[in-house]
Amino acid sequence: MNSPLALLRTALGQEPFRLAHFVLVMGWSGLSLLLLRVREVSLAWAGPGPSAAAQWLAAWSAGVATVVFVFLVCALVLQSLVRVLALGHAPHSRWSNAAVSPSQLALERRSIPGLSASAALAVGMVLLASVWLQWGQPTASAVLWCVGAGLELLISVVVFYRLFKASLKDKLNDNFWPTITPALLIPAVGNALVVLAGIPLGFGTWSAVQFVLGCGLWPLVWGLLMLRQARVGALPLAMLPTWCILLSPPSVVGLGLLAWQQSTLATHEPSMGWVIGAWTCWVLAAGNLWQIKPHARAVLSAPFAMAHWALSFPFATYASLTWALFASVLTMISGGGTGSGSALLTVLAWCLGLWAATLVGVVLGILSVLSVKTLQLVLRSLVALSESPAAHPEH
Repeated sequence: MNSPLALLRTALGQEPFRLAHFVLVMGWSGLSLLLLRVREVSLAWAGPGPSAAAQWLAAWSAGVATVVFVFLVCALVLQSLVRVLALGHAPHSRWSNAAVSPSQLALERRSIPGLSASAALAVGMVLLASVWLQWGQPTASAVLWCVGAGLELLISVVVFYRLFKASLKDKLNDNFWPTITPALLIPAVGNALVVLAGIPLGFGTWSAVQFVLGCGLWPLVWGLLMLRQARVGALPLAMLPTWCILLSPPSVVGLGLLAWQQSTLATHEPSMGWVIGAWTCWVLAAGNLWQIKPHARAVLSAPFAMAHWALSFPFATYASLTWALFASVLTMISGGGTGSGSALLTVLAWCLGLWAATLVGVVLGILSVLSVKTLQLVLRSLVALSESPAAHPEH
């Protein structure tokens, strides 16, 4: 029987970990930020009971996000180390002309869709920095934010430079359009996320540059996706869950606009322009939700894969924007006023509150199911590995 260390070495030798797996960090961080927003609204309008429950769940989600992040970083480092050692001990690996197969991480970065998905590392760092800041860790948050924001900008430049070169090389023919997938929205709109922690941390100018970049890349990628669908047709079944990423851009931009409004309250009078912009983004997100509705049956019936984690962060962000706007409506109602306007605001608050509460349940359900499915997938992989011939070299 092989020792656990030998089994671990065999597992890492198969290079199972990818940069795209940091989408798990995105999902759990998004849930934590959502629940913290729920806590704030509940504390102000519903009392300490619901607020305490939301805070406990938010803390638990933040802990899971942190543990998953540390685990993936350590796993990727060990995986790379195992590969380096394996290449060093391979006969004639350095001096022969025999081709050495590239690592799975290299293959991931070689294609435009793979490189786009690898931006989940940078986005996960930025989101986790936002979570840490909310829990009173400004120094660690600032370090993680700077690394994540810089990496996000770098990946965005590389992805869209390679996309531009591919468009010139293939002249927008049938070889070009399959590279256009919703995963392009990860490096594109991930830039807009930096404002959530960047503004409170004091990186206003840096955040503004990336926010504007993200807002500009969003319609570009959306247009390419619509053209891709018209030219090539539906995505492969395994990639259908990535259509849910369409929820992220308007939700992220809407939250960013509200963050900018909050940052200007100390020096400027409250402006409804930011809120109107956020409402516009919310309507666009609702339209995107309707747009991906026809794919729901196929997504739910498809065999589980890591691509299904594309449901987690987009829905969490959309729910966060809904709760933020729900809070703004409640604030407007508490400001006084009578008549038909106040009655309409009350009706809007009830409808938006019910939808916001429903979305929290949906997001919790999504994260729960995805986590259980992922653990089952990992356990099946470990069982298969322990029974494989490669795990028993003595036989």
